[in-house]
Amino acid sequence: MQSGENPRRRRPDDAFDYGVAPSDRPEPSARAQRATPPGGGSPPRRRRRRWLSVTGVVVALVILGVVGAGVVANNKFNLIERLGLTGLDAAAAGGPRNYLIVGSDDRAGLDPDDPNTAVFLNGGDDGPTGQRADAIMILRVDPGAGKVDVVSIPRDLWVPIAGWDTEERINTAYTEGPQQLVDTIREDFGVEINHYIEIDFVGFQSLVDAVGGVPMWFDTPMRDPNSGLDVAEAGCVSLDGYQALAFVRARYLEQYGENGWETDPTGDAGRVSRQQVFIQRVLAQAARELSLTDIGSLNQLADVAINYVSLDAGLDVRELIDLGRRFTEVGAGGMTFHSLPTERWFTPGGADVQLLQADEAESVLSIFRGGAVREVTPTLKPVTVLNGSSVEGQAGRTASSLEQAGFTVAETGNAGATYTRTMVRYGAGGEPTARYLARFVAGGADLEPDDGLPDGAVILVTGTDFSRVLPEPTTSTSSTEAPTRSTGTSTTSASGAGSTSTTVEVIGVLPGEPPEGVSCP
Repeated sequence: MQSGENPRRRRPDDAFDYGVAPSDRPEPSARAQRATPPGGGSPPRRRRRRWLSVTGVVVALVILGVVGAGVVANNKFNLIERLGLTGLDAAAAGGPRNYLIVGSDDRAGLDPDDPNTAVFLNGGDDGPTGQRADAIMILRVDPGAGKVDVVSIPRDLWVPIAGWDTEERINTAYTEGPQQLVDTIREDFGVEINHYIEIDFVGFQSLVDAVGGVPMWFDTPMRDPNSGLDVAEAGCVSLDGYQALAFVRARYLEQYGENGWETDPTGDAGRVSRQQVFIQRVLAQAARELSLTDIGSLNQLADVAINYVSLDAGLDVRELIDLGRRFTEVGAGGMTFHSLPTERWFTPGGADVQLLQADEAESVLSIFRGGAVREVTPTLKPVTVLNGSSVEGQAGRTASSLEQAGFTVAETGNAGATYTRTMVRYGAGGEPTARYLARFVAGGADLEPDDGLPDGAVILVTGTDFSRVLPEPTTSTSSTEAPTRSTGTSTTSASGAGSTSTTVEVIGVLPGEPPEGVSCP
């Protein structure tokens, strides 16, 4: 998808592309140099740019699943920072609840003298202040159905920001504060948010170290010079806090294959898949290593929560205990993970962002609404109407009807030929408007992508079958749908966990499973 006129205002970071292309990466740090492939090869290079936040979701889930099991004393729980958020949705007693879980990039806990933190401190240049999030997930716990669902929201998703007359990255909402993020998600997705949980990346490292590291099987060496990931040899590798952090942050992942180092081209989508797999592995590891009757280990995790976790003021200890019990009942393999379908797009300022495929996302978002599917009205682009039926004045009358239905008509004219079937042609970025427009055509219309059209262009060509424009859109039918595409939804299940989850398409490069007869751990 290419650039378009969708945004109306740019914030200072609009033109910043999170992540550095391989050709722009600076020289390597001492730690990253160890990732040189077997037999030689070019060493990785270290970025010099602002720090990106970690997937604090992992920490929050383990703390909820283990510490929340009811052993930690209330006095420790009461020491966790509370956020005074307003407008959170109330949930019925015993009913489903949605938890918004955010990973923060607050670097206050970093030790600048620790060489392992250099990649996160831009090689000594602290960079911009403030905090950002690139890990945003909604966790839904449905006690009645015995289900736990998690959806990842890309931090580069381009959305309307609550209370603003503009669209920005959803990460921008978080830079304005948790309240802005909560309001934006509730308005944009129609999803209730009952509770809010936030954790910074130092807590992530502390958690992984507390459970003794997380073992993962790597079929081949992997690295990401940007995040600091360095898996120099294939086999079972126990990731410590530093390498686990680097793994879940890996956006420019490289694996060593027959032709040397090969880059995973999936970017953020691949990173989301790796984050989801890691959540399962670390939960499974916590279940193996931490006993619910071991006060010492639970208090250690409670200390992580006190130092690095923030909760909304309404999340009390009883609900946290109940949530912890739900996790122990469901287990790591009982969680179903989902990804929102998005499409790459460039803003007029050149920022590389993601646009939500609204129609396709409904099947995912409906899960977090309790099954409700809402009508999706895309941001409409101007429409050109061409008369392809030779009926005099048809383009003008059709344009007037479309304007009454809420469309903007850029121009009208004649198609230059007679068409038997009404069609809607569209250029890159025009598909949402084209799909929606076709639903206003009585009898439907064929959709036709056209690479020769300008970005965002949408053209309605009336045919001899055309009768009128409907005052309201019809429900989607096969006659108005473009060829079916992948929804982008992916679910994964932990190996050997007895999961009811279904494994479908997994995006990006992931660690594999150990060969038969080999245990990891």
